[in-house]
Amino acid sequence: MNAQLQRFLLALWGISGLVWILYRAVLRLSPMAIEAMEQGAMGPGHWAFLLLWVGYMGYAEGWKGFHKKVGPRTASRAFYLAEKRPIRHLIFAPIFCMALYHASRKTLIVRWALVIGIITLVVLIRQLPQPWRGIIDAGVAVGLAMGLCSVIYFFIRGLRGEVEELTDLPSWASDTSN
Repeated sequence: MNAQLQRFLLALWGISGLVWILYRAVLRLSPMAIEAMEQGAMGPGHWAFLLLWVGYMGYAEGWKGFHKKVGPRTASRAFYLAEKRPIRHLIFAPIFCMALYHASRKTLIVRWALVIGIITLVVLIRQLPQPWRGIIDAGVAVGLAMGLCSVIYFFIRGLRGEVEELTDLPSWASDTSN
C-alpha cells in the first residue's frame, strides 16, 4: 500500500467517530423537528422562535463551534496520527481525534464537560412536549449538520496538505512516543 493511501485511510479512521456521531444525531433529531412543524400546533410565536433558534444554532454551534474550532482540530489530530502513527493513538483514533484523551489539560476539561453537558441536555430535552422539543431539535440538527459538513471540509483540506498546526497535545507529549 502506498504512503498516500495509508495516510488517507489512517486520517479517515480518525475522523470516522465524529462523522458517525454527527450523522446519526442529525438523522435522529430531524424527524422530531419535522413532526413539530407538521402537527399544526405551532403558532406565530413558535415559528418566530424556531427561526431565531435555528439561526442562532447555525451560527453558535455550526459556525463558531464546529467550523472555527472542532473541525480544524479534528482534522489536525487525524493527520497528526496519519503522519506520526503512534500505535496507541491509532487504535483509539476516533476518540483521540475528538480530543477526549491525550490533549492539553484545558482541552480535556472542555471536551469532557461538553460531553457531560450534552448528555444532560439530551435527557432534559426529551422531556419537553411538542412543539418545543421539535423546535429545539431543529436548531440542534442544523448546527450538527453544519458541523458534519465542516469536519468533512477540513478533512478534504487536510488531504490537500492544508492542515492547521496541532497545538492541543499535552506539554509532555513527544511526537515519536508509542
